[in-house]
Amino acid sequence: MTIDQLKQLAIDALEDLKAEDITVLDVKDKTTVTDWVIVATGSSSRHVKSIANNVLAAVKQAGKQPLGSEGEDDGEWVLGHKEFRYAVVPEVAGELVLPEIRLDWWDTVANHQRTAVLPEHRVNVLPSELSQSVGIQPPAASVMPDSLTGVPAVNTNTQDNAILWKVTTAVFALLWLLTLFFYFRRRPVITAVPGTNGSISLDEKDLLKQFQRACQTGDASSARKDLAQWIRHYAPKSMRGSMRDFGLACGEPALQAGIAELDVYGFADDSNGVWKGDVLWSAFKTWQRQVHSPRKPKVGSKPDLYNT
Repeated sequence: MTIDQLKQLAIDALEDLKAEDITVLDVKDKTTVTDWVIVATGSSSRHVKSIANNVLAAVKQAGKQPLGSEGEDDGEWVLGHKEFRYAVVPEVAGELVLPEIRLDWWDTVANHQRTAVLPEHRVNVLPSELSQSVGIQPPAASVMPDSLTGVPAVNTNTQDNAILWKVTTAVFALLWLLTLFFYFRRRPVITAVPGTNGSISLDEKDLLKQFQRACQTGDASSARKDLAQWIRHYAPKSMRGSMRDFGLACGEPALQAGIAELDVYGFADDSNGVWKGDVLWSAFKTWQRQVHSPRKPKVGSKPDLYNT
């Protein structure tokens, strides 16, 4: 939005709320503070406040932020002002000269004119990152601080730290992936239970060999421990639990009787030679073969559909 468009926007906002005696003063040749001064009057203090608020709202709605306003509290007078800011973007390296600025103002206390002076200032600048041209770099001694030049300094320590963090993050990510890989490939860990000879066996095959040996030697105590461990870890999931639960779920009368007899002799100290474990082992193997071998229909049997 140009200055003329902003001026017309303020005039329209004044006219919308019936401001009176609207006067536009061109002061471009008289001061460097502003180009235009717009003066208007209202019929009451409330009217003056409403006019000022409407002008400020219109400027904000147009995307411009007023610098400030004064005199709204009592409603006798209101002053609003807006400034324009400019950015200097150097294309080549060199010396930037900010010229002297002189501002005349009237001292109402002493009743005479005064002049405010902002002295000339010189700074050494580098080419802007927005500039496409390549200029000659000034000597290192004349380079101004970052706060004056607007050119960020290159911090090699920061770059080194960034690279170190990236490498560290990549290493930890790789270790995490390896941990997941080995975690999902691991074999299930089962708590070991002492076997017949006090050894520890987690393999089903070895555990059944220990159970068979205990049955053949009549060692009821060791056979009971081996069978209980097999039931807990290797029996069908629906039958895992205690020996009594397994015996009820197996559906084999001979195996049920053998387990009941083992439960009686398994806690006795003098069961060696008294308990006959061959019967239990034979019933157990018979039940295993029935479970693992699929049932084949009898030749010549009729489906239920053709029952007569």
